[in-house]
Amino acid sequence: MKTTNLIEHDHAGIRRRTRVVRIFPNEASLIRVSVAHFQEIL
Repeated sequence: MKTTNLIEHDHAGIRRRTRVVRIFPNEASLIRVSVAHFQEIL
């Protein structure tokens, strides 16, 4: 159960960041935001 909650927490963090931007010009920019989020966690 803990593993699932951690994954859901990470997904929620990415959703919070993507709601601010709303639309990404390309796939690379979306990946950049996702990677930045995970680097911040580590």
